[in-house]
Amino acid sequence: MRLRPFLRRFRADFFIVARYVAATGILTGLVAGAAWGAYAEVWPAMAAHAYFRLRSVKVLCDSPAEQPAVLAARAGLYDGTSLWEIDPGQARQALASMPWVRDARIFRLFPDQVSLEVFRRDPVALTVVGGATYLVDGEGVVYREGDQVPSADLPYLTGWSAVADHADRVALLRTELNLVREIERSGIVVSQLHVDSAGVFRVYPDGRRIVVVLGGEAQAETAARRLSQVWATLPPSEDLREIDLSYADRAVLRTAAGRSVGVISAMLGARKGAVEVNGRG
Repeated sequence: MRLRPFLRRFRADFFIVARYVAATGILTGLVAGAAWGAYAEVWPAMAAHAYFRLRSVKVLCDSPAEQPAVLAARAGLYDGTSLWEIDPGQARQALASMPWVRDARIFRLFPDQVSLEVFRRDPVALTVVGGATYLVDGEGVVYREGDQVPSADLPYLTGWSAVADHADRVALLRTELNLVREIERSGIVVSQLHVDSAGVFRVYPDGRRIVVVLGGEAQAETAARRLSQVWATLPPSEDLREIDLSYADRAVLRTAAGRSVGVISAMLGARKGAVEVNGRG
């Protein structure tokens, strides 16, 4: 008998809550519909309003490869375009597709300005592909920077492009980059580094008519580290033309005629800089 009053109260409260929820839902729907309708009518007009039309583009670029107007056009920045219609991500992607561009940044400055920053790749070497000279950055990207003449004081990396397989070409180029870094870290300026068809790396230091044979890839990195020690102990010979570091325990010096004129010990534990002038042919 006591349960009936409770059920009556529960039913009454339930209907009150249900009516409240239904009324709230209807009101929310009406407000949302009105807001969406207003947005659909107002937003296109606001976005297309002359107040938001592009009037000024500020371009900052650390390369002379392209004119500022060309870069702005590449990013899709034209006078009269609504700032609301400019997609910074798409503009950045369009600029980054240019081979010499390392990064690009686009900022919309409401109501009518855009700031564009374009950064060039940093070249660390030169290479020749198909008879044309290209720049190479630290990641091994081969590119041209417009019609700009490449820097003459960068080392040339050659031989890698003769390999047929693309993956092998990339690996060889990156190996050459690493060898140049290792050698120049010791203060020896590299004019050219070449890898031949047999996979033997040769270095041509700047300022002396000497070729340094580093050997195959397995020995080349170790040889590059040993080169500074050997270089400091070279005898003053005008006829010296080759330093062969392809041996694990020594550096063999050869003249222009191919005659071996000395051996510099490079063995661990051996006396550093020990030179044997032996006159062997």
